[in-house]
Amino acid sequence: MAASYKSLLNAYTFQRNIDPMYLQRLDQSLQAHTRNFLSKNINMLEYLDFLEAYQQNQLAILDASGIK
Repeated sequence: MAASYKSLLNAYTFQRNIDPMYLQRLDQSLQAHTRNFLSKNINMLEYLDFLEAYQQNQLAILDASGIK
C-alpha cells in the first residue's frame, strides 16, 4: 500500500511540475502540422515523422508520470 501511495505521489508531483504552456505548445504544433499537411504544404512523410515524434513525446510524459 505504501508503494502505491508513493507511486501516486510521484505521478502527481511530476504532473504538477510540467509546464502547462509546454503541453499547450505541443498540441498547437500538432494542429499546425495537421493544417499544413491538409493544405499540402508538407508531404505525408514529413507529417508522419512529426506524428511519430509527437507520440513518443506524449508517451514519455505518461511513462514518467506513472499514469500509463
